[in-house]
Amino acid sequence: MATPPDDHHHTPEVIHTSDDPGRLINDALAHGAEVHIVIHPAATTSGAKAEDKPDPRAELSTGQKVALTNAFLKTGQGERTVKLYRLYPDPSVPLTRARVAELLERTGYTSPDSLFRFRRALKTAGAPTCTFQDVVPYLYHPGRHPGRQLSDTAHRLIERLLDERYFVPPGSRKSSYRCKDVADLVKCVREECQKRGLLKPWPSRNAVAARVQARYDANPVRATELRDGRGAADHLAARQGRLPLTHFGEVIALDATPVDLFVHLDGSVELRKVKHSRGKAQRPADSAIRAHLLQISEQISGLVLYAAVCKGAVAQHNALDALQHVMLNAFDRLAELGARNLPPRCGIPHLVRYDRGSEFFNKAMERAARELGFTLLPRAKWSRHHGGLEERHLGLVNHQTHNLRGTTFSSVAERGSYNAQKAATLLLDELTRFLVQVACDQHNMDSHPFYVGERRIDVALRLIEEGKVMFREPDAVQRAFLKEQMYPFRAATCQRDGIYFEGLVYTSPDLDRWIERRTKVLVLSDPEDIRTVRVLHEETGEVVVAGTRLPLNLDGPVSRREFKDYMAAARERCQDIRDSRPTGYELVCRIADDRERARHAAPRKRHGGRSLKEQRPAKPAEASVTIKATPVDKRHAPPKGEN
Repeated sequence: MATPPDDHHHTPEVIHTSDDPGRLINDALAHGAEVHIVIHPAATTSGAKAEDKPDPRAELSTGQKVALTNAFLKTGQGERTVKLYRLYPDPSVPLTRARVAELLERTGYTSPDSLFRFRRALKTAGAPTCTFQDVVPYLYHPGRHPGRQLSDTAHRLIERLLDERYFVPPGSRKSSYRCKDVADLVKCVREECQKRGLLKPWPSRNAVAARVQARYDANPVRATELRDGRGAADHLAARQGRLPLTHFGEVIALDATPVDLFVHLDGSVELRKVKHSRGKAQRPADSAIRAHLLQISEQISGLVLYAAVCKGAVAQHNALDALQHVMLNAFDRLAELGARNLPPRCGIPHLVRYDRGSEFFNKAMERAARELGFTLLPRAKWSRHHGGLEERHLGLVNHQTHNLRGTTFSSVAERGSYNAQKAATLLLDELTRFLVQVACDQHNMDSHPFYVGERRIDVALRLIEEGKVMFREPDAVQRAFLKEQMYPFRAATCQRDGIYFEGLVYTSPDLDRWIERRTKVLVLSDPEDIRTVRVLHEETGEVVVAGTRLPLNLDGPVSRREFKDYMAAARERCQDIRDSRPTGYELVCRIADDRERARHAAPRKRHGGRSLKEQRPAKPAEASVTIKATPVDKRHAPPKGEN
């Protein structure tokens, strides 16, 4: 490009050349002209830009555009696009936030991205000088399924049918028109769309299910009440921790967790190394173990009413024993463990919440609820609010134990090469005292998360002073049940020798009439004292105390775990005794050896004053012949056949 030197501003002369640009530049410089060189990249067939290629959508004939537009207007997207084209035909107008909100509200689009895609299609088609038929080829692709953009009419239709057909309590006047599931609701929505003449595509199942889930996410308790009734809503609210509580003792919760700390045993139970096992069963007797924490907390005040530490996994009798202490107000054990701030007086609660672990969710717990008159509320594992109130204290416990020697840490990365089992210093009894004092003297005396400025213990005392208490004092029958029958049970049959239970035989004179009929009974056992069991007749409710014979060197209450360990050690001792004594074959061999030794040691019998050796005649001397062999020279040997 060459420009003549002129002070006036005029359009420069542009020279396009590709033949010999060097010659033209030299001629321009010779005449004193100013030269501007612009280099354009060479366009090849393989490296051509996309915009240089002809767009097949711009080469459509008028008839093709009309047919494409008619097919596009039969869809819901075409109906919304016509409205949008009337409101926004010029792409040079900026799409501000207010403008986007107005267009979404007036056209039925749900996403701002759809408006910007429409604006880009207008620019490509040459708007605002083009028609709607020229824009359609850049928006509609017949071979591709269009996205479902629900109109305002479809949205309002779904919301109305949700209120009239889906979220209808069972047993109400509208229950005859109630949809049984989401598929039935989708069918109703499509029938209404067809009646109203709405263009396809109609709302899909995912779109309808998303609106149903949005109702549950906004208020799950209210949605469950409208769908399944008030009872289901109360159970869901209790599982989620959103139950509107007003009274102290309305809901108590049981929960358990492994303690993130290794401790040594106090000697009451001895773990032995198992030969034919792998993993944790091969630990020696002096190694450290992880205990489990069991707690009962009151929900409105957040108080921990009871805490216990178990050597192994929490069992049924541990949960029942904890409930027994709370309902009988037996908090002396907490005081013995060093707790200075004991919980206030309790009793039988209105609701008991727990997870679906086998230690809580069992027939013994159901029987206790039936006899004592409280309601069970099992938590659902899929709930996003998985017992947040009771988990608060468990989180505090793990946070406290992470500062002690022998902690397992929160992750393997934090632990590194630290050997938690070897670093353990606390005993199991010391851990129990520590966790009980953390619950009673630290957690209960801390500020309440909802009642700001009040301690948890103060909230409980205030509700008691106001008379908002739902704990009930057990009557005489319930107190007897708590003391005598609040144990795990198992069905058994009265046999000729008595009742076989856990490898022992329990007998009693009162069982004779049941033994004759081979009556089926329930055996209630206290795992901490196996000397006696309580045998319950289900039909009559009669209870008989049966006993068993234990080794004489076991004095006092014996737990089932201690008895099993004692019997295992006794079997080993008995086997050692059996190995140390001689067997019958060894005794026979010993007798035979003694007889042989006696025979050789005894003198021989004599006949006529002489011994048998003297009377026996001497053997004659045998003649001996000596044969000597002389080697023969083969050269002088006689021929064969000659003597």
